Amino acid sequence: MRTRFMKLAALLLSGVLLAGCGGGETKEPEETVPVYEAALPTGPEKAEIFVEPVEGITEDFIRGADVSSFLSEKESGVRYFDEKGQEADLFRILADAGVNWIRVRVWNDPYDEEGHGFGGGNCDAKRAGEIGKMAAQYGMKLLVDFHYSDFWADPGKQMTPRAWAKMDLSGKKKAIGKFTEESLKEIQEAGADIGMVQIGNEINNGMAGEAVKKEVADLLQAASQSVRKVTDAKVAVHFTEISEPEKLSRWAEILEECRVDYDVFGLSYYMYWHGGVKDLEKVMRDLKKQTGKDVCVLETSYPWTLEDGDGSGNSVGDMTLPGDYPASVQGQADAVRDVCAAAADAGGLGVFYWEIAWVPVQHYSGDAAVLASNKEKWETYGSGWASSYAAVYDPEDAGVWYGGSSWDNQAMFDFDGKALPSLNVFKWLFYGAEGENVLQYIEEPEVEMMAGGGYELPSEIMVIWSDRTKSGPVSVTWNTENLSTKGPGTYDIHGVTSTGLEAVCHLKVSNRNLVRNPSLEESDASMWLFDVKSGGSCLDIQDKMADAKDGTMAIHFWSEQDMEFTVSQNVTAEEGGFYTLSFSAQGGDLGEGDSFEAFISVNGKEQTAPFTLAGWQVWQEVQIGGVKINAGDRITLGIRAKASAKAWGTFDAFDLSVR
Repeated sequence: MRTRFMKLAALLLSGVLLAGCGGGETKEPEETVPVYEAALPTGPEKAEIFVEPVEGITEDFIRGADVSSFLSEKESGVRYFDEKGQEADLFRILADAGVNWIRVRVWNDPYDEEGHGFGGGNCDAKRAGEIGKMAAQYGMKLLVDFHYSDFWADPGKQMTPRAWAKMDLSGKKKAIGKFTEESLKEIQEAGADIGMVQIGNEINNGMAGEAVKKEVADLLQAASQSVRKVTDAKVAVHFTEISEPEKLSRWAEILEECRVDYDVFGLSYYMYWHGGVKDLEKVMRDLKKQTGKDVCVLETSYPWTLEDGDGSGNSVGDMTLPGDYPASVQGQADAVRDVCAAAADAGGLGVFYWEIAWVPVQHYSGDAAVLASNKEKWETYGSGWASSYAAVYDPEDAGVWYGGSSWDNQAMFDFDGKALPSLNVFKWLFYGAEGENVLQYIEEPEVEMMAGGGYELPSEIMVIWSDRTKSGPVSVTWNTENLSTKGPGTYDIHGVTSTGLEAVCHLKVSNRNLVRNPSLEESDASMWLFDVKSGGSCLDIQDKMADAKDGTMAIHFWSEQDMEFTVSQNVTAEEGGFYTLSFSAQGGDLGEGDSFEAFISVNGKEQTAPFTLAGWQVWQEVQIGGVKINAGDRITLGIRAKASAKAWGTFDAFDLSVR
């Protein structure tokens, strides 16, 4: 039935059925392409992984995928392959895996004056229409995600489009209405089947440069009215941070008070940031009840590996992952399945997986030529998260941290573009899949102690199997008979679980670290002294997990001017011995002649060690060892640097102890 309808629509658009009505010339019918219909399972399937079916899930449950970077990926030479290794159309691979909706973001003007794209897919309305047309050929509806910004919009950044920069609220209302209407018409005329329109992206703290909630609501209403003029698609508003349900509830109240016309209250949910799936389910239930609207997960994802595939670092690493979802293909499938189950149980419309195919341009594993080629294509085609050209709009973020995809370890394709078994989770939601029961994860606990002190080993550890019915905490017996912890270091304690698995616990023995607030996590950072000779306010303490070695805080430097600075701390030794100073450093965009050195001065006698910065999340451990210190000695330790304008970096995890 759907194929016949699409053919009829194509004939109407081509003028064949309208030719006799207005006396116009009869046009030759355009060749139509039948809508592809994937053959989905009718029962449980054998597979490489396990997927539990979701009880009560309906066929119209949205199993969506955001592919906003797709065109830039293809322009950069990326190829996609099915599970058998055969090259195939990305949309066919997705359809065969059970995906039935596509999501694509739209920015107002993601280009500089010379036409260079800002990156992140260079996502404008024209490219959204191209992607929407491809999706329609595979029977997929399109969710259009308006950011109302020239580049990325999220809770921490809702910038005004450059063309609207001088407008007041009244002007922005007219502009947002016009932009929404014209963009949707362009996307529809390209051949997209628009099923939902998202007006704003993660607008918890504002939209299009406006922060007052009721003024944001005015903009939303203007956008919604334009959607209604063009299409009968559902209108969605989009928020995140389910960990703050009272704030989401307040937003729901504001939307009601301001009479904003919308159909769907949408959420971003990333379990490594926002809490457990039961939290998601409760928030969705509560919002559905409060608003009387549909609810939907508009963004989610999960890593299948912790490795970086393109030389540009990852947004998510091991320290942020929940313990019961390992970074594996099975762990990724389990995470997606459980998010879908939570959404279905809450009566939600469905779930969209964010940037499902944002794979490396070329798989980088240390070859400098590959990294150089990747960087060139990120700049040329916009296949990285940002290009340097974005600095004209967003100089403090994209203009500094531009580069590749930080999401390649969360795609549902491997680093060479081959579909992972986890991609099929969307078609297995109904009947499930059964594979070989393989041990996915066994916890290796870490216990810390000070030299000469005591320690306590855990009585249980977590074990996860592919078949999660066999997973859970198990008791363990540790062998400590021959353990000797005479000095600082890491000692492995071996044991056996009650189920017969070999286990290991890592016992870290440390001497007292003389550095105060060594990882910058404490609120009082007054012990750290910043001496800037040039570069303005180039030094700060930054709260950004991706740029911290330990925790979320680190000493950060960047300036539009050449920089010369010193970071230092003064301490007093309580005990004598031979000490080692160490810390971690990362950064890049260095110029010729830039220099960095660690130093430690004991009663005025100084030792130094030069070091360099090798890239984002390429952490260098800097050390000065064998420093003789007596009890009561006054010590100054730190970093001296001379760096070119727009060089950047962070320093973290300082340690001065006997080793």
